[in-house]
Amino acid sequence: MLKKCLKYDLKSIWNVWWIIAVSVLAVGILGCVCVRGLNDISRGGADMDPVLRTVLEITMTLTTGLAGLGLAAFITVTEILVFLRFYRNFFTDEGYLTFTLPVPRRTLYLSKTLNTVIWTTAAFGVVAVIVLIGLWICPSTLKLTDIWTGLPDESPQVIVGPFNLIAFKTIGDGFTAMWEGVGAWLIVYIAEALLALVLLDLFEVGLIQMCITIGSVIAKKHKLLASIGICYAVTTAVATTAEVLFMISLFGMIDGAGILFADLSLGAGCGVIALVMLLACVVLAILSAILHFIALGNVERRLNLA
Repeated sequence: MLKKCLKYDLKSIWNVWWIIAVSVLAVGILGCVCVRGLNDISRGGADMDPVLRTVLEITMTLTTGLAGLGLAAFITVTEILVFLRFYRNFFTDEGYLTFTLPVPRRTLYLSKTLNTVIWTTAAFGVVAVIVLIGLWICPSTLKLTDIWTGLPDESPQVIVGPFNLIAFKTIGDGFTAMWEGVGAWLIVYIAEALLALVLLDLFEVGLIQMCITIGSVIAKKHKLLASIGICYAVTTAVATTAEVLFMISLFGMIDGAGILFADLSLGAGCGVIALVMLLACVVLAILSAILHFIALGNVERRLNLA
């Protein structure tokens, strides 16, 4: 039954999301082309008509700015789509039909959660594709170094052909250097980083769904406004608390790391880092589970659509 519910949720979002995604992808690529055009004009447009050059620069700059705003808005629009569906299916008149289905409420809630995680992940995936295309099209801001070219550090930027591979080469060299430094621990770090991103997404989804649920449960009227207000207050408090804790722990980690790693071998130090990352993942998992259980508990026991 979960599979059928999730399929229905995914299809509902897909009918609108794919149009937005294709539009954002096209605008993002156009923005990358404009960045490349601005660089080409600045490097070789001295003989161009001043008026034409000014018009092109203004047009390309505005297009680049709009592309950046579009990328930022795309993430927000995706979240609005999935969370609005969560609210409508559970806490509006649609809720009467939703809860008459022969499906446990926990299954319905899990379907909405997976639906949200999938689409937010897909949105970030589209942005990542645009960034990669930008690295391929746009000129590199890094100078060539003698690490892989034999040229001195002060050498000018060199771009061969219509596409840029300097950034990818630099990224590859970075991973190679890290592999040479820590070896197979790099795979562990990447796996833990990906796990942390998934758990962070689950935490955000759980936090917002909890706020929507509590706002809809306690408010007799204007449930959506109450949910938005609670969501804003809670997310602001969480963000502020996380920032304060991060700054406090950062200074402690800087002081403690110098003492701890001074007496550890490279392998032991890498293991400690992996354990710290794993601990952070465990904390995120626990917090995410608490948020989801709070929301699910309210949906199962306290929800009243009257």
